Amino acid sequence: MGSFFIRSGQRSCILLLVLITLSLSSFAQPLLQKRISVTAHNTPINEVLNQIETRGGFYFSYNSDLLDGYKKVNVQLDNQTVEAILNEVLGPGYRYQVSGNHVIIKLASGQGIIFTGQLIEAETGKPIEYASVYEKSLMAGTVTDEQGNFKLHIRQSLPSYELVISKVSYTDTVLRLQQDLAAEKPITLKRSFAELEGVSVIGVQQHWLAKRLINTKERISSINLNGYFAKQPYQFGILPGLSSKNRLKSQTINKFSFNLIGGYTAGVRGFELGTGFNIVQQDMQYVQIGGLFNIVGGKANGVQFAGIYNYVAKDVEGVQFAGVYNNAANVDGVQATGVVSWARKELHGVQASGIGNKAHSGKGAQLTGFANWVDSTFEGFQAAGAINYNEQLDGVQCAGLLNYTREQTDGVQIAGGINITRKVLNGTQIAGLFNYARIVNGTQLGLINIADTSSGLSLGLINIILKGKHSIDITTTEWQPYSIAYKSGNDRLYNIFQVGGNLNDNQKMMSIGYGIGNAIRLGGKTALVHEATFNTIYAGNWNDQNLMGRYQLMFQYQLHPKLRVYGGPAFSVLYHEQQRSYEGFGVPFASRSLSFDMGHNVKAWIGWTLGFSLF
Repeated sequence: MGSFFIRSGQRSCILLLVLITLSLSSFAQPLLQKRISVTAHNTPINEVLNQIETRGGFYFSYNSDLLDGYKKVNVQLDNQTVEAILNEVLGPGYRYQVSGNHVIIKLASGQGIIFTGQLIEAETGKPIEYASVYEKSLMAGTVTDEQGNFKLHIRQSLPSYELVISKVSYTDTVLRLQQDLAAEKPITLKRSFAELEGVSVIGVQQHWLAKRLINTKERISSINLNGYFAKQPYQFGILPGLSSKNRLKSQTINKFSFNLIGGYTAGVRGFELGTGFNIVQQDMQYVQIGGLFNIVGGKANGVQFAGIYNYVAKDVEGVQFAGVYNNAANVDGVQATGVVSWARKELHGVQASGIGNKAHSGKGAQLTGFANWVDSTFEGFQAAGAINYNEQLDGVQCAGLLNYTREQTDGVQIAGGINITRKVLNGTQIAGLFNYARIVNGTQLGLINIADTSSGLSLGLINIILKGKHSIDITTTEWQPYSIAYKSGNDRLYNIFQVGGNLNDNQKMMSIGYGIGNAIRLGGKTALVHEATFNTIYAGNWNDQNLMGRYQLMFQYQLHPKLRVYGGPAFSVLYHEQQRSYEGFGVPFASRSLSFDMGHNVKAWIGWTLGFSLF
């Protein structure tokens, strides 16, 4: 009795499995045998499949590598089964599997096609190595070996195949086939002498890093197929040479590209992400992100992000962000990096870096922690922690240490240390230590200012105009009978370095002073001279501070190109700590005519100056 129940239970399980199988089969079969109507004229296969999904109430699943979704077909079928419609749209070579509410499209077993052959020169019969052989619509390709042999295996079945053979300096050959090719005779190619002069290496392949990462097959394909590119919606890659496209991916332009480690494509028209690196043969548009670096052989229009390095062989219109280094030919936008940014030709925008910015010429702004360098003209604003350098400046330079312009500055140089304009300054130099310009048509403000010639102002402790005013002046005044001064600068503003004293018994005094002056031309030989000086006076005790400020207004007449005489009134104000006279010395505060007290230990008076100037 017990054994009966066991056998009965086994029969029940078997019966249940059979019923489940039949139910699934009965569900699957109606999905492929369901009758619908489809009409399409010159419509891509992808859109026709979407139409079948909508009318059949199910979904397709397939590897996009199996179908040329962009191929256009013409279909007009009424009340036909889904399977019949698929056979009409896709052609033979596919099988269909139902899973739930999905129809899975697969290649029929054993499908695919193999092309083999050998290429030789028509003129000499020599094998042609490193020629590209590819199926045009599928972009599946290979390269001939050193004996000219090739083998190309294509998994996807098509009604016909268009096999293209291409190599630099040879005429392209196209074979249209409907079956496997195992050529008994070699395929001949003719030389194209008109192309020999135009042979060149693709720009990205000359890059020191890219050429080490692109394999030989891809480099050869890029050179042979330099003028041929195809567009694809996406590609997934692992390394250059390994990708979801068993194709000539170096000749494909993708809307979306994802590279697990790194990838090499013809171009990007959307978004590219590489956890390691991205290499693009031609142009990149919109967004490119590389964990380590991005290399673009053409132009970049959009945004580049890289952990270390961005390189663009031609122009950047947009933004480059890199942890270490940005490099582009022309930049119209922003380069920002932790270390160095370089625009090899022109910059129109902003460079910002931790250490250095470089451009051949530019218009915009350079900001860096250490140095900005422009080979030619820069228009805009440069700010550096240490050094700014260019050939010609039209704008503003700010540096912690040095601003250097090799030719002409039209604008402002501000430095904590030194400003140098080798030729013409049309503007202002402000430095903590030293300013130099060969020709000054503006203002210098610094501790030391030097110019060859100047029609402007030099304001500092020491102002030297090498081809300007250099004179030795001998003067006498109401308070000091002997004084000699050296005056340097130009008529607009000059420095005065002065020493003087009184050698008379019981009236001895010595003074040293610094001042500035200005000469206003009244005529060919006459001028009105303004001078302001500040003197410290020794009258027997160095501990006594005797300080005098003096302004003098004088009329000057030129007796000879190297000799001038002058004289006029003066106004002096004296602050004196000295309260008594010392033996043999006079007192600076002695009473004079037209003198008066201005406060405690402060005396003022009106006096005079007479003198002559040599040189």
